[in-house]
Amino acid sequence: HLNIYPEENAPLARLIAESGTVISEFDIHADAVPGRLISRNRIIAALADIVILAQIGEDKKGELYTARAAVDQCKPVYVYDPEDKYDSETLLNNLIIKIKGTTEIDEIIKYY
Repeated sequence: HLNIYPEENAPLARLIAESGTVISEFDIHADAVPGRLISRNRIIAALADIVILAQIGEDKKGELYTARAAVDQCKPVYVYDPEDKYDSETLLNNLIIKIKGTTEIDEIIKYY
């Protein structure tokens, strides 16, 4: 059986595999471990034209791996920050661009 993580995504993975492609750097039976999730985030960034983060969690983990990978690939990265709560360090020394309103997100999406 496929080893999909999180497990509740298994039906979605099967649906995608039936009509599209599921991409991974690892065998489909490999265990999900933290280092492999970071690799997944690198693939997400590689497939994107831009990355828009809905938020940056307090533990600042997965979403920042995706953001860093996108920055390393010279892709723009944005975060929705209407309350202006993220500091320069959290924003990878301002490599992540703050968005304060949803209309800005609409404009960014139209641009790309």
